[in-house]
Amino acid sequence: DWHQVGGGESGFATPDPTDPNIVWSSASGSGARGGIVVRHDERTRQFRNVEVWPESTGGTPAGEIRYRFQWTFPLLISPHDNNTVYVTSQHVHRTRNGGQSWDVISPDLTTNDKSRQGISGGLTPDNIGVEYCCVIYAFDESPAQQGVFYAGSNDGKMHVSRDDGETWQDVTENLPDWPVDGVVRGIDASRWDAGKAYITVEAHQVGDFAPYVYRTEDYGESWTKIVDGISDHVLSFGRSIQEDPVRPGLLFLGTENRVYVSFDDGNAWQPLINNMPAAPMYGIAIQEHFNDLVIGTYGRGFWIMDDITPLQQLSDEVRLTSAYLFEPRDAYRFNPRTSPAVQTIDASAGDNPPNAAFINYWVGDGMVESPATLVIADAQGGIVRTLEGTSQPGINRVFWDFRGEESTPIRKRVPPLYADWVDYGPERVRVQNGMSVRQPPGTYTVTLIIGDEEFAQLSSSCAEEEHNFPKARSETFGLKWHCSKRSATISTERPTRSIVSSGYVGSCTTSSMCWRIRGGLTT
Repeated sequence: DWHQVGGGESGFATPDPTDPNIVWSSASGSGARGGIVVRHDERTRQFRNVEVWPESTGGTPAGEIRYRFQWTFPLLISPHDNNTVYVTSQHVHRTRNGGQSWDVISPDLTTNDKSRQGISGGLTPDNIGVEYCCVIYAFDESPAQQGVFYAGSNDGKMHVSRDDGETWQDVTENLPDWPVDGVVRGIDASRWDAGKAYITVEAHQVGDFAPYVYRTEDYGESWTKIVDGISDHVLSFGRSIQEDPVRPGLLFLGTENRVYVSFDDGNAWQPLINNMPAAPMYGIAIQEHFNDLVIGTYGRGFWIMDDITPLQQLSDEVRLTSAYLFEPRDAYRFNPRTSPAVQTIDASAGDNPPNAAFINYWVGDGMVESPATLVIADAQGGIVRTLEGTSQPGINRVFWDFRGEESTPIRKRVPPLYADWVDYGPERVRVQNGMSVRQPPGTYTVTLIIGDEEFAQLSSSCAEEEHNFPKARSETFGLKWHCSKRSATISTERPTRSIVSSGYVGSCTTSSMCWRIRGGLTT
């Protein structure tokens, strides 16, 4: 069900966090061309051009135009006010009236080196109006405090404002081992502390392929370089960085060839690859409602790691246990709906995740390869389903499809109607799997039994919780789990309606955490 929302080939489509009918997009059909911004209204399927400055930059050198907007200039909706939107050229621009007007709230935050703003091209001039030096390449506002801004340029400058853009401090000299002409590729201001932010910088275009990742905890007055554990490789320069929205200190880093994770605020990194193909990891986002880690690659499509709650709950104490049942996320039961007409071979298609509750648990060294069983019981204690689990070292994952046990297998002894020729063999019987019933909303308890030990302690069921979604797409179960020792209780709320099914594609179903393809090439 894809359709355009304005903007163009190079920009971003950013939905309003409070009104999903409004989508902000940047760039036009051939690039920024002067700061093209459009505001799309899904209710009318119309969008309005609200560009910052009405100047077509094609054919003009960077040094001769008023505002330098590069190919993928940042567009940010304020985390504190959805009516406040920022875009960046060499300045920071802000609108508070839907793009009707724009205010400049910063000076030039780049080197403004005019020697790098001349005519581009070789034998003939290029000057397509989007590939500029001396522009703000990354920008973020602190979710913890309104008016705290972090801005980084593509010519090695880093600035911070703590007073809503009234004044700006150049903090570039505070960064240790800073690369000459480094491009600030990603900034993530911490949601936990206004003075804390993470940045990733790279300089591969000037022959420096080392990773440069930094953390500040005092508004840029000092910075710590955090690259331990990142491979010493020509493709290890950084592309993006993202803080987890649930667990402080849990970070995800994208480089030119892989994803890394850190559990200690960036002090140590380790690869998070599993079945992810090598690719430039340009974008990282965490879908907070479903707790999925989403990666936008360059050339390999979108990849999703469903349900990262085990990573959010994995601690040193958990690692020392023989087994541990993680507190799961809410689970949703989807119903089929009619599909639109699509291409038979669609390179953007993927596979849906399992229509199931995700059960995640840790297996320590002492329990590896031990028999593992998960018993699901209803609110009255009756056993609904028994699942065979895995016992690989580390995080294991099992899916419950919301169904009870299968009935007794069906034994057919007579041929089908009008098919007397069907041969049932010498025993004159053909066995068919039994049937199972999908379980109704209610409270269910999961108990993990592994090895010779049974970890079971019931926790209290949770109260109903209303979910409001804007469009009817699929029936949902709000499965709220509470964990105590090695058991968990699932509390299912009454069926509601959700839009989420329309965007879900891609899955893999191994027992451990893995990535699924959202769309794009998978070879």
